[in-house]
Amino acid sequence: EHKDFYKNKPANVDRIENDRVWRYAISDHASGHIYVEYVYGAESGENLSSVFINAMLPRDGEPMHGVPFMAMLDPGSANTGAVFKNLCKALRVRVLINEVGSPRAKGQVEKAHDQIEKSFESGLKFVTVQSLEELNAAAAKWRRYFNGSHTHTRHGQTRYAAWMRIDADQLQLAPPREVLRELAHSAPETRLVNDKLQVSFL
Repeated sequence: EHKDFYKNKPANVDRIENDRVWRYAISDHASGHIYVEYVYGAESGENLSSVFINAMLPRDGEPMHGVPFMAMLDPGSANTGAVFKNLCKALRVRVLINEVGSPRAKGQVEKAHDQIEKSFESGLKFVTVQSLEELNAAAAKWRRYFNGSHTHTRHGQTRYAAWMRIDADQLQLAPPREVLRELAHSAPETRLVNDKLQVSFL
């Protein structure tokens, strides 16, 4: 109830922090493709990395996948934290953090959020969602429909059709999920090679 959980009752809001549902949206610059996924809790490096990994891996019925050359994010603590930075550094993804007060720098993803709210979330008031898994399944169904059928005004094609024009040298395949998760939690370290051509991992 709004009377129990709003900005003037921060203690109550803190109590339900891990029960709240957050939306992450990723938009591909070239095609305009939208990836949306929902998570429990707050904005965190763990949640951000998990969604980023899911977006990079191949998915049934969705052609877009792969490791981007660059990612632009807002200056939130999760976006600039060690977990996500470790993952991006290991994958050689250049991370750009837009300046505070410069929302136009990431206007495409703001438009993606707008499309999700209007085209997907507005319909949720007519259904009962029982779980996060059910919500994400519905979001995946909407993603496939929206990206595969709506013509983008910039390039005049559907987002899937535009993405399919990618060249082989532009598509960087992601390693397996287990490797990606390990990369997110392991900061790269500099090691010296000794005179026996050995490297210590201790």
